[in-house]
Amino acid sequence: MIDPRVPLGGLLAASLLLSACVGNPDTREEVAEQQEVPMAEQWAEGAADGKVADNWIDSFQDATLTAMVAEAMANNSSLAQVAGRVSEAEAQATLAGAQLKPTVSAALGATGTDGGSAFGAGLQASWELDVWDRMGQAAEAAVQDLLAAQSDLVGARNLIAARVSDAWFLSISARQQLELATNIRNAYKATRETTEKRKNAGTAQPGELELARSDEASAEAKVREKEGALKNAQRALEILLGRYPGAELEVVPELPPLPAPPPAGMPSALLERRPDVVAADRRVNAAFNRTGSARAARMPRIQLTANVGTTSGSLSDALNPSNALWNLGAGLVAPIFDGGRLKAEQAVATAQQEQAVAGYRDVALNAFKEVEDGLSNDAVIRNRLTFIQASSDELDKALNIATKRYDAGVIDILALNQVQLRAFTAREQVVALRAEQLRQRVSLYLALGGDFESVPDDLAPSPEQEAKMREEQAAADAAK
Repeated sequence: MIDPRVPLGGLLAASLLLSACVGNPDTREEVAEQQEVPMAEQWAEGAADGKVADNWIDSFQDATLTAMVAEAMANNSSLAQVAGRVSEAEAQATLAGAQLKPTVSAALGATGTDGGSAFGAGLQASWELDVWDRMGQAAEAAVQDLLAAQSDLVGARNLIAARVSDAWFLSISARQQLELATNIRNAYKATRETTEKRKNAGTAQPGELELARSDEASAEAKVREKEGALKNAQRALEILLGRYPGAELEVVPELPPLPAPPPAGMPSALLERRPDVVAADRRVNAAFNRTGSARAARMPRIQLTANVGTTSGSLSDALNPSNALWNLGAGLVAPIFDGGRLKAEQAVATAQQEQAVAGYRDVALNAFKEVEDGLSNDAVIRNRLTFIQASSDELDKALNIATKRYDAGVIDILALNQVQLRAFTAREQVVALRAEQLRQRVSLYLALGGDFESVPDDLAPSPEQEAKMREEQAAADAAK
């Protein structure tokens, strides 16, 4: 330790000379420029703004779905893991902030000597002046990690809500497909019964009854397949809800109505709304702070220490404050040779910063892609459903006519089968497209950063947390 009589200003001047070899860090503006994301003209600033309303789950007007999403929020295991990472990030932020504060330790001991026993008591305090903001930037990086983890939690909640919705719509669609398969089986059964009557009357063509029986058996197998698909869909939904996958969840017979499409909004609004983009931006901030902290680590460090202690042959005298001896000191430590460790750590932090910036660009570009896909798929499915529904309606009319003509013996079973196959296929497509339309709407809500509910207060930092997270930076500023 150096002589405490050396003034602090001299230490600062010496540290400035020793730090001349260390360059200035990149500015945040330079990093922001690296984060710029290319976008199409329709996404440019000034485009028509739109807001995705919260509580998009309610837009489906399905009380059962709303209740299941709430159940998933309470019981889903994947969500609990993300919440645990938020708690870990909070502890890491507290740990990083503690480095900015003085440390005080106490000691009390006794030793035996030739003349008897000696008792001693003492306090030691130390505080490193964060002149170059090394610890301050490390603490701020931990705060940014915490904010990123909180955004991840919001995103995870939205994703779980979307998965529950998706699984619910698939379950309803699976039930409808089962009902449709049952109706088709019944139609083939009726055709087989008619064919038997025709054969008994001697009007059936050779092989017609065998073909009718084959069609009925295939339709029965299709019913069994749809029963299994429904159970699988039920079990997938039960897992999301945190239930045992017993395929016991009750499924309603009808899909909910399709809500009105949400507005797209400007890209700036998109980037502000989407939790994954926000989290990526916070990680860029954290990486930037760690780079600055690694640069500052190559600078000299100034350590202030204070010691007070007593020693006496009597324990009462050792604990008497009037016998205390004080020692104040200030020390400067500057790295001279460390085998390149600090320089390598700075290079590691810089590389991680570059990775974070590139990661942000990937997340942002993927966000735009998901919006473009969502808007495109929504329009495509809507148009497909319009034409398939029209086709299904016409084929149902044609099937009704063909069935009557077959019953009357005007056409053979092969002609009837052609119309049946086309009509039944169109019905299946309509059922599947209606469910897919709802699922795509959920995907679009997610892509646009919509929240399935108002953001809970427990996800946003409380005033006390905000004050705590900023306390470290204020301490660093005050030290300077």
